[in-house]
Amino acid sequence: MNPFRVLGKNPFTWFYHSTRSFGLAQTLTVIWSVVIDSSFDLYYGTDTVRRVARGSIEANSENVVHSSDYGASKAMPFMRLMRRLNLPKDSVFVDLGSGKGRALMLAAKYGFRKVVGVEFSGVLCDQSRINMEKFMRKCPSPSKIEIIESDVAKYHLNDDETVFFMFDPFNAPVLTQVLQNIGESVKRKPRSIWLIYGTPREQEIVARSGVFTQNQRYMIIGVEFRIFSNEPVAGV
Repeated sequence: MNPFRVLGKNPFTWFYHSTRSFGLAQTLTVIWSVVIDSSFDLYYGTDTVRRVARGSIEANSENVVHSSDYGASKAMPFMRLMRRLNLPKDSVFVDLGSGKGRALMLAAKYGFRKVVGVEFSGVLCDQSRINMEKFMRKCPSPSKIEIIESDVAKYHLNDDETVFFMFDPFNAPVLTQVLQNIGESVKRKPRSIWLIYGTPREQEIVARSGVFTQNQRYMIIGVEFRIFSNEPVAGV
């Protein structure tokens, strides 16, 4: 893969405008991040970077019409965000719409006690399990890993799950139900929770849900994250 294609435009035009807007150091950091993402599968022997269009996702769920194209989470921005937030490593991390499992691997690398992927496509779940096995051979982690084939709107949250992650996996109807489920879970078992929302195009729905009291924006190597929580966000 030509890494510059990930930028979605002519590399020379992009480089010129980026250096003028953000400076040479930031531009080179973005390029290095793109190279890391492009070489991720080569290094770990996984299959995560190849995109899957929504129309090609195989899932036995009426909510497939509300899903987004599959695309892998960006490794370098994710790990930098984890270091910034400094979330408790004894937490349970849940990726809602986990796809091929890139974020699960990164969360295991960070060292969460348990990492859970919820994905409604059996094909993507199978690929995620294969990816995780290969990743763990290259990068062992003490994290307990669980990949669950389930529609996220119907997934029953466990009372120990505290860190939720989404990389723009679905739109408003599914997100609304997921937020309702999270709210009911916290009422049932009061606890500190965080929602990490990458590329947050439906962020206003989260902000209006009443589930969270804190809302912080992070822009890390060109990737926007919104961090929602019901307590002050660590690392701010």
